[in-house]
Amino acid sequence: MTAANIRVLLCHDHEVLRSGLASLLGAADGFEVVATAAEGIEGVEATMRLHPDVVLMDLAMPRIDALHVTRQIAALTPPSRVLLLTGFPHRARLRAALEAGASGWVLKDATPPELLSAVRVAAGRALPPLGADVLL
Repeated sequence: MTAANIRVLLCHDHEVLRSGLASLLGAADGFEVVATAAEGIEGVEATMRLHPDVVLMDLAMPRIDALHVTRQIAALTPPSRVLLLTGFPHRARLRAALEAGASGWVLKDATPPELLSAVRVAAGRALPPLGADVLL
């Protein structure tokens, strides 16, 4: 018997990154991309409708701040975990994201195996590796 796939919703304002992340996750064993969203409110609506295991979201979202979106997801669909993608580890902003309900974060320069590992950790399917640049 195999474990169910980790259901992921991708929320990023750059289409090429959404597409690349969807391809990476879609090709990896144990993952299923259930939807993509280009902005925060779209991500909240899709999360409420689909209840993914993990919402992989850019920390720097336009229009509606990622911290606000994270708070909404944490309040409205608590089983869904938010994993933030960031290009720069601004500690104060990341701390605020964790306080808003994010499960962790991963840098955009992570390798594909590191990103997949971070999603597994956020979904509760793995322990974080020692020295990983993910806070959970």
